[in-house]
Amino acid sequence: RDGTFSVKLHKTRLLDPCGLLGTTEETVTVSDQFPMRRGRPVFAGYGDELDGKPELWPMILEKAYAALGRDASYNRMSSGGFAGIALQALTGKKTLYRLARRTSIDELAALDRQGYAIVVNTTPTKHETLSGGHAYWVHRVDAAAKTVTLANPYGPTRPLVTIGEDEFRRAMIFVQAAIP
Repeated sequence: RDGTFSVKLHKTRLLDPCGLLGTTEETVTVSDQFPMRRGRPVFAGYGDELDGKPELWPMILEKAYAALGRDASYNRMSSGGFAGIALQALTGKKTLYRLARRTSIDELAALDRQGYAIVVNTTPTKHETLSGGHAYWVHRVDAAAKTVTLANPYGPTRPLVTIGEDEFRRAMIFVQAAIP
């Protein structure tokens, strides 16, 4: 092993950042060296443990995504943006973009049942149980209870958050769903 990993991602075109015209496949090769502070990863952390060793795939994938694009850097990623663009880079599938205030829990549930990977962006203002200006992935949709349960991509130590339809429409700006 030479200390590098090759990751296949999907890149959008310069004048089409949302990938409406499709993507091109690109292989990004990254080293096994990651930004660390006090012995801990600065950005994505380790995955689960396998045979007593931490999995590196979250860090490898994040580093490859950070290297993809014209202004490739970790800083570009940490300044926010549309989570759907990252979803498209990972899957190569077109991503639907919808305003959250015009998206019902029933519509979310239908996307979930159809196998869409769904991410949402909060408004810049902090909410009671959600960070402002942040992305979450949709963990579960309960159409009967009119709730959506969100997971924080910062990791499994962050609790799942369940909110009702009214709060969802107030707290979210965009719903982005990768076509299965």
